[in-house]
Amino acid sequence: MPPLIIKEANMDKENEVINGYEIIESMYVGENEVIIAENHNENGDKYLCGYYESNELFARINAICTSNSYPDIVIAFCDNVKEQAEKRKEQIIDGIGVITNDMCAAIDENTKLVGKVIVLKPSILRREYRYADSQLFYCTGGNGAMPNAIGTKVYGCSLSTGKEMYVRRYDILGTIDKNNLPEWAKVGLANIQRSEKAKDRGER
Repeated sequence: MPPLIIKEANMDKENEVINGYEIIESMYVGENEVIIAENHNENGDKYLCGYYESNELFARINAICTSNSYPDIVIAFCDNVKEQAEKRKEQIIDGIGVITNDMCAAIDENTKLVGKVIVLKPSILRREYRYADSQLFYCTGGNGAMPNAIGTKVYGCSLSTGKEMYVRRYDILGTIDKNNLPEWAKVGLANIQRSEKAKDRGER
């Protein structure tokens, strides 16, 4: 799952200890979670600023810098948070802002989603991703995409990045008519559909 999706288990890192470093501050902005950690080992500087990374198998800190000065490490933390925020700001595709209920068609348990453009609920996205470029998603399959589905996974591609991903059916706000998409989304959709047709023909 891309980092734009809120994962409740990752929202609070404070007091987590990794290799003797206790995370005392954290902020997830854009593609990275920036942290401050305090060193409880016998050797090394007292504080560390870095990026936190985790999955089902491991958790680790990728260090940016260390210091014995807490004010200095806070400055490094703020600088890196600002850098991540600026990167995300540059990625935002201006146009229609956030997509709301009145801009799309509601779905129910009988709705088949395959081949449709779906809209993700803004509430499941981190605040810096609550824009149309992170909400629009072309559905290619998954148990959750079928009527009266038993599963919840819905597979497809982001219209803004083309990246393959999955979401849960209950995270979908609705569907949107392809004719009502902004121009950048129409281009993204055409590219994805072209790629899907090539896969069906066995092309690379």
